[in-house]
Amino acid sequence: MSFFHGNIVGREHLIREYGGLTEFYGLPTKPDLDYFLENFTRYRQVFISVRDHTEPLVTSIGKRPEVFDWIGGLSKIPELSAELSARSGVELPILKNMASTEKPSAPPAMPEIIQSLYYADYKTYGTFF
Repeated sequence: MSFFHGNIVGREHLIREYGGLTEFYGLPTKPDLDYFLENFTRYRQVFISVRDHTEPLVTSIGKRPEVFDWIGGLSKIPELSAELSARSGVELPILKNMASTEKPSAPPAMPEIIQSLYYADYKTYGTFF
């Protein structure tokens, strides 16, 4: 959701990435949320950046949360930053330039294909979300 709202809508990422095109391989470069969700698999196939930003966590960090010293959502970054600053003696800034410009009031129902893609993430890391 944050990639959609922050990058596709807020920063017009796909439009910019494809030279101002309003459509690429039959897909709008600035779709509405319902269209994006209905065509999520196709967006992941066509747009490398969509695939990179929506890859499941278990693909990149594995299925063993016990190997990590700290796991937390983006809302916990200030706590992590404070802890790292205290340990290192270096004040770490909290960057907010990637914050989503628009946030939905309530998340939409996710299509089955999306639920199944992230099933292992929720099973493995769900208590941290």
